[in-house]
Amino acid sequence: MSVMNKALADIENKNKDVEKESKIEKAEITPVTSSNKLAWAVGGFTLSLCVGGWAVSQQMTTLVTPISEPLSIPTQDERTAQPTIATSISSSPTSKVIENANVSVYVESNQSINSAKPITVVSKKASLTVKKPTPIVKKPVAPPVLVAQVATPAKKESVVGSMAVEQVELTPRQLANNAIERAKKELDSNNLDGAIAEFETALKYQSSDEDTRRRLAALYYGKKDLRKSIELLQHGIRLNEDSQALRIALSKILIKENQPEAALSSLIYLPNDVDTDYLAMRAALAQQIKNGTVAFETYQMLVEKEPDSARWWLGLAIQQERKMMYPEAKKSYQQAIGRVGVSKQTQAFIRDRLSLLESLEETSSAN
Repeated sequence: MSVMNKALADIENKNKDVEKESKIEKAEITPVTSSNKLAWAVGGFTLSLCVGGWAVSQQMTTLVTPISEPLSIPTQDERTAQPTIATSISSSPTSKVIENANVSVYVESNQSINSAKPITVVSKKASLTVKKPTPIVKKPVAPPVLVAQVATPAKKESVVGSMAVEQVELTPRQLANNAIERAKKELDSNNLDGAIAEFETALKYQSSDEDTRRRLAALYYGKKDLRKSIELLQHGIRLNEDSQALRIALSKILIKENQPEAALSSLIYLPNDVDTDYLAMRAALAQQIKNGTVAFETYQMLVEKEPDSARWWLGLAIQQERKMMYPEAKKSYQQAIGRVGVSKQTQAFIRDRLSLLESLEETSSAN
């Protein structure tokens, strides 16, 4: 049942209660003269407004109650079937004669869904007839549907800073180089022990690194650890027998320790493609300890490598003279004195040797 039907039903129930309490009697009204009709009409209209206002105020609460549920709109059959409500009121406080007075009351809901014709209150003599007009129902216009599109903010992907730890395998050469760099820094800081430790680490990764081995041997020699220094070099020589650099380094340490025989022993071996420095040290040590065989062999090799060197010709001439190879020695002295770069002292020495050899030749010829 719609709200309007409920309101009309409540009015009907109240009117029935009033009829039970008081018996409606027909009021005798004295005819009014025609001269006062206008005054009565104005008075009646005013009174009807008051009565209508009071009646509407009694039902306003019901009629204007906010609609909490959708109104059910009656169909055409239902509107036709609704009876006309007629009620005679005689006990109302405002029960006075109202003639030919129509009171129109408009009630509109806030949503303007249903609209009805005014309720007409007609009172003739003492009878007040309330006719329920047939409501004109306008087809409700559907309000525009407002679609609220709520833009949900996209979740920001929280970029968590991550550190990717990648394991990189370094080659032994790279690890050795890192240790060497650390050793150099330790040397710059005058930390001898730290440098030794880093060079030893480098040798563990690259035992064939002869340069690092020589540096480490020199550091041990600087710490007066002769045994450790010699062992390092000898170990490297065993790893590479043709290592001329390690043999020369070992020979120099032994020369400083006044051990020329031991120094020469490290140079007795002739590596493949031997260089001039190696042969020069070998020849000098052999000549110092008067090892003619090694010295003669070595100077012959030097003359072959560098025939323009007066130094090597001079060394060869001395070894030939000691072997009593006088004619060969005389030729070697002549080769030496004729080279560029021979000092005056050396030139005087060579002339003396040539004079001696010439005298020996003359003695041999005379005999």
